[in-house]
Amino acid sequence: EDAIDQWINMFQSILVPFALLPLLILTDSRAVMGPRYANGSSLSLICWIVILSIFCANIYMVWQTFKEWSEYLGDGLQTQSLRLVAPCLIFGTVYIVALLTLARMLTVSTRSTPTMKKTTLKRGS
Repeated sequence: EDAIDQWINMFQSILVPFALLPLLILTDSRAVMGPRYANGSSLSLICWIVILSIFCANIYMVWQTFKEWSEYLGDGLQTQSLRLVAPCLIFGTVYIVALLTLARMLTVSTRSTPTMKKTTLKRGS
């Protein structure tokens, strides 16, 4: 049961940035949110620091998980270091590329989004 909880926590923490990154990019965009509701520069900076910390913590967590698997299987880090490093490098590369691709797609799409125009509603029509 504890192992399942660990897997669920790891999986959720890996997926969190895929939810936070679009949220931050969209709320930072003045084209999407309008100048009044877009994040200010200080809030944006704090949010980016938090998200980058989460990214780093996730990569560290995956490294530790592979390290534990290697020790559990009895390989030892000295003799089978490639078994530990290769999956971490592959996962880390795919993870970072996926997040950067998502960020690029969102920033391009928010730049092409026309700004919202104020409309007034007439009563009784």
